[in-house]
Amino acid sequence: MRRILSCTALAVLITFTTFAQNVLSGRKATSPIIAEDSVTFRLAADYATSVKLSGSWQKNPVDMRRGEDFIWTVTIQKLTPDIYTYCFIVDGVEAPDPSNPSSLSLPEGIRSIFLKPGSKSDNFRDISAGGSISAVWYDSPSLGMKRRMWVYTPEGYGQNRRMKYPVLYLLHPEGGNEDSWLTLGRAAQILDNLIAKGKAQPMLVVMPNCDARLASGQSLTGSPAPLSDRNAGPGLFETSLVRDIIPYVESNYNVHKGKSYRAVSGAGTGGEHALRLSCQYPDLFAYVCPLSVGFRGMNRSGSPVFFDEERTLAYFDRLAKSRLSLVWTACGSEDPVYDDAQRLDRELTQHNVWHSFFVTGGGHDWNNWRHYLDMFLPILFK
Repeated sequence: MRRILSCTALAVLITFTTFAQNVLSGRKATSPIIAEDSVTFRLAADYATSVKLSGSWQKNPVDMRRGEDFIWTVTIQKLTPDIYTYCFIVDGVEAPDPSNPSSLSLPEGIRSIFLKPGSKSDNFRDISAGGSISAVWYDSPSLGMKRRMWVYTPEGYGQNRRMKYPVLYLLHPEGGNEDSWLTLGRAAQILDNLIAKGKAQPMLVVMPNCDARLASGQSLTGSPAPLSDRNAGPGLFETSLVRDIIPYVESNYNVHKGKSYRAVSGAGTGGEHALRLSCQYPDLFAYVCPLSVGFRGMNRSGSPVFFDEERTLAYFDRLAKSRLSLVWTACGSEDPVYDDAQRLDRELTQHNVWHSFFVTGGGHDWNNWRHYLDMFLPILFK
């Protein structure tokens, strides 16, 4: 399993290791145990007085019970096939599962991760015949700094220099960074599986940091990158993607140039970026897939807005006249932006922008976004 572990998360792990020497037994208990209808979690902690399980599938931690062998256990029933993260809370201290080698570095700390198998999660698994991911530092004259992005290249890329590929620019939500689609979104695994099955076109996927103030989620030294106030204005990321990122990719990778071979997508704030890019540069992308995005605005009135209403509606008129191959939107019915997403659907319809609007259950989270990616990749570049 691909893992991207930050130095901040490493410090958390070192802190827990010191704690564990005083609380845990040093033994390992097989965990997690994944059955057809349940998942059992186990932790050997001889000296702990309280152990809880915190999981991404539940709002509140649940208590674990200590057995006579001092192994704490809890079984969770009927988890649907998906990717899940979790940690133990041992006497108030959060800790990853020492018996599970798969983990992720998240803003809240290190979390263990597991795959509940099934048809819905089949494309989230690792396969041997996969593509490559590379961290790329590039110059961004628009923002006045070097910045980092991740680039996925499919298996076989570079073996035939005459073979060129289309490109998807994939943008993260608020609170994420250029790592997010790889760690939480399972983008590389989804692409590997779909391409291997012949369900998606081989393509490059470019995952930049969408915060124009940051060089990356982490600086070159591993500590959080400094903020630059001069890059705090709206629209700067879009400018940087058009002026810096796309020219870099098309100069340094074996890719097709032209609108028909470019797609842009994102979740949450990344979806807002994708929609703005398609509106402001209607001749740049043929495929636009904003996820969990709504339309809310008051004509520059000063109230909170996702988009400037008057300007965006004028952009929709331009978008309707451009030759788009696909506009694909999706949102969960429990998402806080769902009502605004419905309005976006209505506005696109009223302005004659041909599109689809896919509604699922669930909220504003990766449990939906990785599934949306799995759904729309097969229809890109057809």
